[in-house]
Amino acid sequence: MRRCVPVFLCSLALACGQDEPAPTAAPADATPSPAVQAPATTAAGDDSPLSAQVREVASSGAKIELMELRLDEAGAIVKQAVYHDDKDAIPEPVRALAEQTYPGSKPYRYETEHYADRGVVYEVEVETAEGQKCEVAASAEGELIYRECQIPAAELPEAVASRVSATIADGKILEAEYKQVEGEADESYSVEIEADAREYYLRIAADGTLLSKHLRVPALVELPIP
Repeated sequence: MRRCVPVFLCSLALACGQDEPAPTAAPADATPSPAVQAPATTAAGDDSPLSAQVREVASSGAKIELMELRLDEAGAIVKQAVYHDDKDAIPEPVRALAEQTYPGSKPYRYETEHYADRGVVYEVEVETAEGQKCEVAASAEGELIYRECQIPAAELPEAVASRVSATIADGKILEAEYKQVEGEADESYSVEIEADAREYYLRIAADGTLLSKHLRVPALVELPIP
């Protein structure tokens, strides 16, 4: 769940583990491997770095609040997302699931996403009857993938809060959420932090393990339209 920022947002992965060893140079007469000879593939599975669904919504007449790319340590795109107001771009089973999950809630924003390891995911962001901001992510058929809800920074578990402080010292928490993936027993947390005029995105397990650390970089994107 992102705050409304009218720019393209690129989340660059920062390595959290040990550095990988430097690659060994191949002999001058070595035959390139098939992986080197083959053209690079993208998360979208075609010649474009944006999936067809993300590209279609982004270049449509919908009100676009934000676009996002998330990269891994190798620079590969692992997540694409566009935040918009077009409910018709979200399959009806997904919208029905959001209402079923949070009865009496009101949708206020939608997301069309593409994950490199999962494919297309649709999200409905709602304000619940109790006033909490949550989101439901599902497949086009309405199969629940995960739920997320915003929580006050003060309600982060101690292990998670300690990891935040240890990772980004003296940072200001802009937003905190817990995430429950369907079929997984433990929830995780995402925290957006501002420090030294930079914005960071952390994913942290409930036990305080740092799952990923990203630097958020604002940018502009220009899409071709008819």
